[in-house]
Amino acid sequence: MTTPFDEAVRAGPPAAGDSPAFEVFGVHYAAQALWELLDALPGKAEATLAKRRLQEAVFWGQQAARPIAPQPRTE
Repeated sequence: MTTPFDEAVRAGPPAAGDSPAFEVFGVHYAAQALWELLDALPGKAEATLAKRRLQEAVFWGQQAARPIAPQPRTE
């Protein structure tokens, strides 16, 4: 069974002091486990919706963890 998070989990965790990459890895690891749990549920329509929301949550979490690039000054 494959999940959208397999590649990130297979890459392995970064160094514990590498923040926020270490925390993002933890989110991917947990999301992979939740995805597999949702695959095993009998209510496929609800599980499909939950998986879609899980993907969105992980995506936006990654976006929030990205460093903000300095913006050029306009004077």
